[in-house]
Amino acid sequence: MTHSVSMQSQSDSVIVTKAEDWNALPSGVKSITVSKCDDYQNEVLDLSRFTELEALTIGDGCFNYVSKVSIVGLKKLKSVVIGEKSFQNESSDSELIVSDCPELVSLSIGNESFKGFKGFKVNEVKALKTVTIGNECFKECDLVLKDLKSVESVQIGVNSFEKSRHTVVESEVSALQSCLDCPKLMKIVLGSGALRGVKSEHCDVTLKSCHSEMV
Repeated sequence: MTHSVSMQSQSDSVIVTKAEDWNALPSGVKSITVSKCDDYQNEVLDLSRFTELEALTIGDGCFNYVSKVSIVGLKKLKSVVIGEKSFQNESSDSELIVSDCPELVSLSIGNESFKGFKGFKVNEVKALKTVTIGNECFKECDLVLKDLKSVESVQIGVNSFEKSRHTVVESEVSALQSCLDCPKLMKIVLGSGALRGVKSEHCDVTLKSCHSEMV
């Protein structure tokens, strides 16, 4: 027998298939898997109420009405995996923020998710080791990664952050500096067209105090 989400208030792991399921999620859930949620019509997806959350997995084609995603202050969150062609809103204030998640180790985003989003900010995630962004993601915004002490690998797919004007990857440095200061970073992989910039404008990427190879 399959129980509805509303009946799983004590469950460690929950599967979401529609907006009603998401809205009924217990705040103490430890693992959320969204297999389908194309009927969620709110513009904001704020995960701050899930204080015990350790793993977040969102499948393909989910939350396409959402323009603001906030993954902030989740002290136990360890992994975020997002599938392909999710979060297709292209409004001028659309953004993904991942911040103050001290246990987060991996962030993975599939092809064409957040394709038209205008903001991408990752900071205060000191345990983060891997950042993997698929093809055709965040085509119109800057790549901003801040306060990364443990990051070892950054992979950006084909044409992702295509129009990034100022790429910022930094760790415990002045916010006025556009630099990369990640002592454990060993590899940066860029797909064709990634971080291409805008031809008519000044664009910059600065690497500092790292041991990385760029591929």
